[in-house]
Amino acid sequence: MSELACIANQLLRLDSLIYRSNRELQNSPESDSLTLNIPGMEALRHQLKRRFEVIAGKQWMDVCNYRFHAEGNDFLPVRQIVDAIGGFQLTIGLTMDAQMLGKPKDTGRLSKEAVAESVLRLGYCDGGDLRGDVGITLVAENRRDLMDSMNLAVSTVISIAESTDTDQVHNFSQNLGVAPIRAFSEWCHNHVRAGMGSKLTWMRDSNIQRVLTKTPEDWKNLKETIDLVSDSLTEDVEIDGVLIAVNFKTKAFVIQSGGDYISGRFRENVISRSKAAEIPKDYRFFLKKTVRRNFATDRISTENLLVNLVRLSGHKPS
Repeated sequence: MSELACIANQLLRLDSLIYRSNRELQNSPESDSLTLNIPGMEALRHQLKRRFEVIAGKQWMDVCNYRFHAEGNDFLPVRQIVDAIGGFQLTIGLTMDAQMLGKPKDTGRLSKEAVAESVLRLGYCDGGDLRGDVGITLVAENRRDLMDSMNLAVSTVISIAESTDTDQVHNFSQNLGVAPIRAFSEWCHNHVRAGMGSKLTWMRDSNIQRVLTKTPEDWKNLKETIDLVSDSLTEDVEIDGVLIAVNFKTKAFVIQSGGDYISGRFRENVISRSKAAEIPKDYRFFLKKTVRRNFATDRISTENLLVNLVRLSGHKPS
């Protein structure tokens, strides 16, 4: 058994002992032995954690402590904890892949290099002293002779998580692409649906590199911000077709062009009671077509604005 695995086993047993002792102390607050022993066990746990970090650093491993907490001291949902860790892993992998390729990544398929470089491995679990609190310590190999890819990816992910508006998230998306942002949104969702807060601490050589602390409300706000981020492209389009429906109140229209139906809104005074359009008649339509792509869901939506139309004389209704 490796030294790291040995320390992990000691922490597991000690953590269980501390938790049981704290529960017993609640039932027997007059117990002098429990009152005296618990601080000593907690000090030993702290020493073992530091020892784990030191040895990991010597073996060129970074340490990530991912701590979860639930409001109201509730039991934490295991499925959501697993999903959150998985979401964190995928977000790091896709972010790293985009950074290694040097271009935005729009698909969720990881390259072999990113899969190998972004692996997070379980170190040990730390149940804490309260029922609604649990920590998962992860380790990651860091090949610092290369581009320090893991550290760069984690730092970028934490920076995205610290964003406070859509512009900041959008700026990251321009460099990373849709796929990492979509994975990030799902990672947020894992926390939101479980009502879990968290504290993520990334360490190297026993030194803290980055810390991310978020309440359940923080995760919810971040998810809502990411859901608003999208890219749009507007182009001028000319199309011949038949005007088949107009609504003056909502300024809506429907066009039939071949086998396609195109709907949207028309600009003020393009069609009005004083400037009526005939139905059904052939026209040449001048549209501003806007295509929006939501980064969180990867859904594409299209909006058509009719800015002008010209009657095609001599044409019979199609």
